[in-house]
Amino acid sequence: MERKKLSYADHAWLRMDDPLNPMVITGLMIFDKPLEYDGLKAVVENSIISRS
Repeated sequence: MERKKLSYADHAWLRMDDPLNPMVITGLMIFDKPLEYDGLKAVVENSIISRS
């Protein structure tokens, strides 16, 4: 796997994270109509894997 330098923003988040101040990112997605779970899961997994 290729190693990449952290962005300045990612480095800042990493430096701020500690047990008393956890840097947790939470998200919410709202859709116009219900989605099939397996399809949504595949899209999210594929997105995470392609960014690793």
